[in-house]
Amino acid sequence: MFFHVKRIDKYVKIFGQIIFSHFVRLSQLRTSEVARADMKWVETIRGYCPTLCQKTDYKFAVPGGINPKATKARGSESVYYVCATNIAFAGWRIGYNIDYQSQRCYTGFRGSEHHGVHYFCQCSNQEIPLITNDMVTR
Repeated sequence: MFFHVKRIDKYVKIFGQIIFSHFVRLSQLRTSEVARADMKWVETIRGYCPTLCQKTDYKFAVPGGINPKATKARGSESVYYVCATNIAFAGWRIGYNIDYQSQRCYTGFRGSEHHGVHYFCQCSNQEIPLITNDMVTR
């Protein structure tokens, strides 16, 4: 039981950092830039969010961050894209879709990471800048 609590705390801390990073980045944008962006959830089964969004009026998948371990291992960026899936019919949870696991949406559930193949990708009618470490002030 203690192990699961530690893992959940880890996920909460990471998720909190992502949300905080988005808040910081959005606060740096001019109000008119934020007001013009419109977002929509688009349903898919085993779809890669950037490819799916390109096929809609909302052409851009919403980025959630970069996987630094994949960048170091492969030498190229692997961007997390925002998605939501319903694991075990327990309710929709925010997660991520990434290039090397493009047919899944991963999310935390009951103390560990799970994936769903039926999910929604968050798409935007404008490109949203990727949040990088240099944008976050500590």
